[in-house]
Amino acid sequence: MRHLLRRLLGATRDVVVVSECRNCGTTVEPTVERCPVCGTRDISHYEIH
Repeated sequence: MRHLLRRLLGATRDVVVVSECRNCGTTVEPTVERCPVCGTRDISHYEIH
């Protein structure tokens, strides 16, 4: 119920971005372009609300 009230009243929560290598699963900073462990450029970014 509280969640619904927040949405109706326009209250927003912070969004957390988690970035990780799609090849080896290493968590990296969102600004990283290449995985420091395996070297791939295949980095995924997930928004968690």
